[in-house]
Amino acid sequence: MTSATPTPRDPLAQSAAQSARWRWWIPVLAWVGIVGAVAGAGSIGVQRIRSDLHRDLVWYPHRDSVPSDLYTRSERWFPLTLPIFLHWTSHPTGSTRFGYGAEQLMQRGQPYSTWWLEHLLRQNPEPGYNPTGLSALLGGYSLELQEFVEPDWAVVGLEDAAEATRITELAIRHVDPSRFHWNQTNISILQRLLQTDYPQHQRVWSVLIPAIEAADPAKARLLLELIPTDQDGIPWEWQLHVAQLREQLASLDQVDETAGLSVWDVVDQIQALEDPSLAEISTLAEQLDPDSLAFLMSELMRPPQPHPVVVSYVAEIAADPSHPQQVTAAMELFLKQDPRSEQRLAAVVEGDLTQLHTIRDELLLLQLAEAFPSSRFTWAARAYGEIRGGTYFGNAYYDYETGQRFPRPYPPAAEEQRWRQWLAEYPDHPGADDATFWLGRTLEWQGRQTEALIHYADWLVDPVGDRDMTYQIRRQFLFLLDVGVGPDDLGTVVQTQSAHPLEPLFRYGLAVRQARQHHYGEALRLSQDLFLNQVISTTPGWEWQRWYSDWQQQIPAFDDQVADQQQRWQDLQRWQRLRNPQERLNLARHWASWTGWRNGYLVLFDGFRNGGLGWGGWHDPLAHRQEIDQARSALQLANHNAQAVMLLDPLIEDTSTPARLVEQALFLQISALYRQYASYPPSETFAIAPLNGWGDPDPSLYSITPPDWLSAQDPYYDSYLTSQEQSVWYIRHTIRLTDRLLEQFPLSRYGDDALMAVYELAQEPEYLKELLQRFPEGDRSEEARVQLYVFHDWDFATQEQSALARRGIPEGNE
Repeated sequence: MTSATPTPRDPLAQSAAQSARWRWWIPVLAWVGIVGAVAGAGSIGVQRIRSDLHRDLVWYPHRDSVPSDLYTRSERWFPLTLPIFLHWTSHPTGSTRFGYGAEQLMQRGQPYSTWWLEHLLRQNPEPGYNPTGLSALLGGYSLELQEFVEPDWAVVGLEDAAEATRITELAIRHVDPSRFHWNQTNISILQRLLQTDYPQHQRVWSVLIPAIEAADPAKARLLLELIPTDQDGIPWEWQLHVAQLREQLASLDQVDETAGLSVWDVVDQIQALEDPSLAEISTLAEQLDPDSLAFLMSELMRPPQPHPVVVSYVAEIAADPSHPQQVTAAMELFLKQDPRSEQRLAAVVEGDLTQLHTIRDELLLLQLAEAFPSSRFTWAARAYGEIRGGTYFGNAYYDYETGQRFPRPYPPAAEEQRWRQWLAEYPDHPGADDATFWLGRTLEWQGRQTEALIHYADWLVDPVGDRDMTYQIRRQFLFLLDVGVGPDDLGTVVQTQSAHPLEPLFRYGLAVRQARQHHYGEALRLSQDLFLNQVISTTPGWEWQRWYSDWQQQIPAFDDQVADQQQRWQDLQRWQRLRNPQERLNLARHWASWTGWRNGYLVLFDGFRNGGLGWGGWHDPLAHRQEIDQARSALQLANHNAQAVMLLDPLIEDTSTPARLVEQALFLQISALYRQYASYPPSETFAIAPLNGWGDPDPSLYSITPPDWLSAQDPYYDSYLTSQEQSVWYIRHTIRLTDRLLEQFPLSRYGDDALMAVYELAQEPEYLKELLQRFPEGDRSEEARVQLYVFHDWDFATQEQSALARRGIPEGNE
């Protein structure tokens, strides 16, 4: 085989071929460059818009008191910012954003102002945030301007009849019948448009009445509340329609007409009867629950000479052994010297005292004891007071003249035995639940928290007494379950109380404690098949009432909340297994987040995060304070901010941790301390300090200066210093961490946020000046300028540096 002779290469031809090969890339590269430039410019533009809007929001609350050379509003970005303003006015989570967005849209006039009103009506938010927009539109008193303003109907076209019809229809369409009328902006706007000074109010009536006629009963009732009850407030052509609508709704469901009827309504109705009959009083009184009926009888029997028919009605109840308020009725007759009741009451106070459990008025019980001083009931009340160190009829723990606490007559062990004897002799007494509570407290004071937990649990399963201590017993039970009983002891309870009806609560409490110690797998195992809602709904002594809304007798969705916790524990367990620095930071960040408290929260508190910390009125406050001090380590584990701070410590001190993660961890600790101090209940904030391993920092970082009005001779001087020391712990540690952050990372992107946090805690302007010195173009620089100008009268022209020198920051240091 012969080889081919190679063809000589032509350098020019080769160059031309290569040029042809690459020529088609030129337009592609050009377009890529153009797109990149546009994207870059767009990114810069977005950042500029964001910066300008942030600046506007910072200065907006002080806009009327700031000279124009310090602050000029950013006007050039409209209408690009229209979606942002509409979003701000849709979710009024802060009045500043809501007010600024509404003002901008209203100032632009139509169509922007009309779009804003339409957007607002579709959202129908709570009317608590009523900024410049609504005040200018509807008239009335403006909180921001602090004066009455005249309505400007034309700004959104409401002077036009067709526009009035359209806006009214939109407002009615988005009224929510499931919400209270006073909690809806649309209702407020409709009420304003119905007033006669609105030029198109007749058109509003012509839309509203047909809408009520076509609505379902719930929405019709809500819309009817817009209409004045006075006929003079209704146009004459609609008066008959309104009367017919009210009559139709009243006939639809009689139960709805009486739902929520208060005892005062019944009192007024009975007193309005000129010559009431027994049947009329009985019919009206039947609408009330037993406790309200007792109050009704008290009110009707209050006059020196009650109406004879009222006396007959009360006597009828007093003669009925099956009536739950028989004893109360007999007591009301007895107070009027009715001889028929004395013998009946004498038998009650000497026999079965459970008949007295329905009496909620403590004054009636006191009068009963005075009337029968030698009765079994009175002897029991007297013995109760002797053990307690006071009286059964009241809660006086202090001597009003000296201000000193009354000492308890017996040491805890002796008091325990006396309560046990008292309960054995008077288990049917109305105060049996009170004695049960105090018996549990004596166990706690002796360090027998596990026994106390089971003791309270037994009462919840089988309650005794008149149950007026249900709230206190339940809360003390939850406090022990949450932090009062150690996790090892709680584990023993779970093992030994497997047959207890509240075993799922014990097991759930142990699961939460395991999660707080980062044993997430064990927490998941323990929390299987709890069915908390079923347990609580079948526990006689629980008598569920929400912590914040006692009127709402509905058990929260505890099982759903536990399911959410289990998902969180699974996520935390996954991060914990990796153990690299980034995942360790993620774990701490998850605990530090705004919802991180759900990781280790006892859901049985139902939203009240520190159910046992803020109260002390039902027992010795000093003893309760000591118990909180003893439970500090457990309280820290229950607090998500403290958890985050403690999780970050080893990460920061680990020399192998990358610098960028150390920077983030330091700032996360600063943020956690700041949020805990600024946003959480003081009882919880002070209960968790000082954190384990975090003693008192350098006192030179921040000193306490008592105010001029407080002298060392003032009786509150010591308590003031104590409360200040608790605050100072957070302030000094925030300063310490900020100093460390700025020392290790002088140009940290978190530096201005850290300095602003220190200022907000310490309220010392030098931190604002340091912020401006170090980070003149930082995100928080505008806020620093506002605070200095408005609250510290700082002269921006002179740029004083004296405060910086005190902090050791030389002039011009960046």
